Amino acid sequence: MKIVIAATPAAGYLNPFAAIGRILIDNGHDVTGPSGSAFRQRFERIGAEFRLLPAGADPDFQDIVLFVPELADCPKVRARMADAFAAIDTGAEILQTVNRVTGLAT
Repeated sequence: MKIVIAATPAAGYLNPFAAIGRILIDNGHDVTGPSGSAFRQRFERIGAEFRLLPAGADPDFQDIVLFVPELADCPKVRARMADAFAAIDTGAEILQTVNRVTGLAT
């Protein structure tokens, strides 16, 4: 059977569907997952076919202002977020993006 698993392109929504997709694939079904580019590897790792969403629906998770536009006018909040990202081992790229968007120094 051919099955499409679709969820909002965010980890909290997508992960349960990816787990279900893996079970379906293990049981011989063909699974396709339309999602954002950030989740391509997640689908490919379970053996599903990945289909990229159109550009307008493909979120850039490293540009937080796209998700919370109010941050564009809140320098104190942006600075706190930059500090939080700096504390994350893998946060270097995210921190650079926050700095670029907010104008904060590296």
